[in-house]
Amino acid sequence: MTEHRLPVEYPVSLSREEYVRSQQLLSGGTGMRGGNRVFPLITAVMFVLLLGVDYKTSGRLDLSMTVLTALIVAVELVLAFVSPRLVRRQHEEAYDQTRFSGYSFDGTVRITASEISKSTPSGETVIRLADCFYVEAEDMMIFCGPNRRSIVIPARCVMAQHADSTRAAALSGVPAGRRRLLKKLVATRTEPFVLPQVETSDEEEPLLRVSVDYTEKEFSALIIDGAWKSMGQTLPMKCLLAICAAMMTSMWYAAAALPVFVLVLALLLLWPVMTGRFQARRAIDATDGQALHLIVDLTPSYLRAQGKGEDGKRLTIPWTAVTRAVERPDSVEFYTGRKVIRIPKHCIDDMDELRRTADSCMGKK
Repeated sequence: MTEHRLPVEYPVSLSREEYVRSQQLLSGGTGMRGGNRVFPLITAVMFVLLLGVDYKTSGRLDLSMTVLTALIVAVELVLAFVSPRLVRRQHEEAYDQTRFSGYSFDGTVRITASEISKSTPSGETVIRLADCFYVEAEDMMIFCGPNRRSIVIPARCVMAQHADSTRAAALSGVPAGRRRLLKKLVATRTEPFVLPQVETSDEEEPLLRVSVDYTEKEFSALIIDGAWKSMGQTLPMKCLLAICAAMMTSMWYAAAALPVFVLVLALLLLWPVMTGRFQARRAIDATDGQALHLIVDLTPSYLRAQGKGEDGKRLTIPWTAVTRAVERPDSVEFYTGRKVIRIPKHCIDDMDELRRTADSCMGKK
C-alpha cells in the first residue's frame, strides 16, 4: 500500500472555464446551484395532475387553473433550456468580477489530516475537512466549506502523488455523506506546476483621471438601473413563486387566481426597484458618504475605478473586457457584462479628452 505523507503542498491556478465547471459540479451538473431545478419540475407536474383531477371531477376546465398550469409549464421549459446558459453566464461574470476586484485565483494549496488551505496574494482560505463537501471528478477536486467558499484543484495543476495524498486526506477526513465521487481524478503532470507570473500593469500611470462625486439621486439611479437590468434574469423563478402564491390563495380563500398572480408577480419584480432609494441611503450611511465618491482612471491597458478613502474598493477592468462605452446626455457609461461604471458629465472637466482617450484605448482591443 502506498504511504501518503501529510502535510503536502503544491501550487494551483484556476481558469475561467474551470471555475464554471466547478460551480456546475457543486450544483449537481444541472447548471443551477443548490438543485433548484427539482422544485420547478415537481411543481409543474403537480399542477398538471391537479388540472387533470379537476377536469375529471367537474367535467370542465377552470380558466384560471388552465392559464396558470400553462404558465408553469412554460416556466419549466424556460428553466430547462434557457436557464443553464444564463447561469453559466452568471458564473463567468462572477469569475471576471472577482478577478477585476483584485482577487487572485493563483496560490499554494496545503492539506493536512484535518484541513485544507489555499494561500494567494489576496489572502488565505482555510476549510476544515470535517465540515466541508468534497467532489472529485476526472478533471478536478473541489473542497466546499460551510460558508460556500471553495478550494478547487484542477487536474492540470497536480502530479499523481499530490492527487493521491489529497484524495487520501479527503477520504479519511470528510464524512462519507459529504463526498461525491464521480470519477477518479486523472493527474498527468510529471513536473511541478509553475504559477503564472503576476501582472503588474494594474499599476500603470493613468492617461486620464476623473474624480466622480455622485449626488444621492444619481447614486440611487445606479442601484435602480441595476435592479431593472436583473429583472429578466429573475423572472422565471419569481413567476413560479407568484403562480404558487396564486394557487394557494385560490384554494384557501377562494380568491380569483389570475389577479393574485399578476399582483404578486408585479410586487416581486418591482420590489428591488421600489426599494432602490432605501438601499442607496443605507449604503451611503454605512460608508459615511464614501459610496458617493469614486476615482476613475483610464490607463493604456485598464479602466480602473476605486473608491476614495483608505478602505476604498478597486475594480480593474482590462479594455478587452469593456464591451462598450456609451455617451448619454448627462453621463458616460462603460459596460462589462452587467457591470456599469457611470461617470456623470458634471464630473468631467474635458469631455473631448475623455472621448479621445476612451476611443484610443478601446480601439486597441
